[in-house]
Amino acid sequence: MNQALFYGISIALGVAGSVFFFRMRLKKIVADLDSKISEVGLSLSNSNLQESPAPSAHSGTLNELAALSDKIAGLRKARTEAPVVKAEPAGEKDKELKGRLDNLMVVNELGQRVTSSLNLDDVFNHLYGTLHSMMDAEVLELGVYFWKENKWKILSNLKESGQQNQNDEGYRNNMAEWALQNNREIILDDAETEYQRYVFKPLVLPDGRAAKSVLSFPIYRNDRERGTITVVSFHNKAFNNYHIEMIRSLLPYVAVALDNALVHQELIVMQQQLIHNEKMASIGQLSSGIAHEILNPLNFVNNFSEISIELLNEIQESKSNEEQEVLKHQLVGNLDKINFHGNRAYGIVQSMMQLSRSGNGESNSVNINKLITEAINISFQGFKLKSKDFECRIEQILDPNMPVRKMVVEDMNRVLINLFTNALYALNDKIKKLRNSGNESVLSVYEPEMVVKSEVVNSTIKVSIRDNGTGIPDEIIGKVFLPFFTTKPTGEGTGLGLSLSHDIIVKGHEGSLTVKSEPGKWTEFQMQIPVK
Repeated sequence: MNQALFYGISIALGVAGSVFFFRMRLKKIVADLDSKISEVGLSLSNSNLQESPAPSAHSGTLNELAALSDKIAGLRKARTEAPVVKAEPAGEKDKELKGRLDNLMVVNELGQRVTSSLNLDDVFNHLYGTLHSMMDAEVLELGVYFWKENKWKILSNLKESGQQNQNDEGYRNNMAEWALQNNREIILDDAETEYQRYVFKPLVLPDGRAAKSVLSFPIYRNDRERGTITVVSFHNKAFNNYHIEMIRSLLPYVAVALDNALVHQELIVMQQQLIHNEKMASIGQLSSGIAHEILNPLNFVNNFSEISIELLNEIQESKSNEEQEVLKHQLVGNLDKINFHGNRAYGIVQSMMQLSRSGNGESNSVNINKLITEAINISFQGFKLKSKDFECRIEQILDPNMPVRKMVVEDMNRVLINLFTNALYALNDKIKKLRNSGNESVLSVYEPEMVVKSEVVNSTIKVSIRDNGTGIPDEIIGKVFLPFFTTKPTGEGTGLGLSLSHDIIVKGHEGSLTVKSEPGKWTEFQMQIPVK
């Protein structure tokens, strides 16, 4: 009996414990559901959903479940009555994104083009070509401000626009000037009525037409005024936000392009000044050389002329025929000397005329081997007319694969003939010196020789002229290309042949002309010009 009672009490306590734990678990579930439903209810508050009041402390689980059931029913009702919010069509977003991407690509491409240009006209043409194709940009003006000179240069697709000074009474874009001075944009949909906000009169273009829609943007870089971009249309409300944003995005590129173009112009001006100074220095050097070289033969001409006049007076006063014959013979000698030195002065002037004409001829495609052969024949035959007894061996080693190259044929012939003639002169001069020294043994074994070689090395045409003549002393070899410097005796050279040849090769054909020599043994001139 006691044992049965004990088992009954145990079972009752177990059931009571299970119920207690079940009620605690149920209360936890109800609390979690209540919290989630409250969050959902709050998310619908913007749709006029009145959230059900959260249950307060409940007396029992059944009351809690009843409150939770009411809240769920209210939430269902609110969902059915809440207004439907329509999502924006995906096509509109795609269209907007595509427009932004196109704008970015246009700005990037145009920016690269304008910043790669070093010419203001090219910068303007890139801008106008793109903007005119994308908007109603009937007139585009790129105003460039030179702050040092306080001067404007207006680049426009209207031919009437040109360079204007701010103080001139000619065409002025007052709106652009205002935008730059105040560092503010001007955006006018109706320029004829809205201009009063910025300037004192509406914008009238050089051709007399009045602007209707105007966009004007100042261009600054490093806090320095650079210029303006002005876009004009003859229709009201011609420009939208897309056009405005695109031009704004272009301003940094244009600022860099203007800086690059202006710096490039300054460099060109400096280069021209340096070239001018160099020319003036060369002219001074040439003038000094000309004065010295021409003055020398002219002094001879004047002196022998004066002596000749005195001889004529003596001939008239002489009574003896023998004396007259002697005086006449002296007079003839003076006239010969006057003629010699007069021709020398004439030769200097002719060389100077050739120097001034060098490099101005027309370029033609030619094989330099052909010019070499022709120039050797002309030089040798011409030299033989002056020295009939002269003979020498001439060897030509010409590259058979020599390419055709554009060059000024007349100038190149002049260079080759001058170099060959100098080589022949050195050979003949050595023969004379050996003969005058009385060294017959050396003279008998000496064989005058000129070797001419042409070849192509690393896309460069090389021509060398080597003779075994008198050579050039070490102390003067560095002066042979100077104007009026000559190693020949007075009266036998003008000193302009090598100087002229050097200028033709270096300045006219972008090459080089050098000389090597061992005094008394040999001399070699080497000419190099690029194949192209």
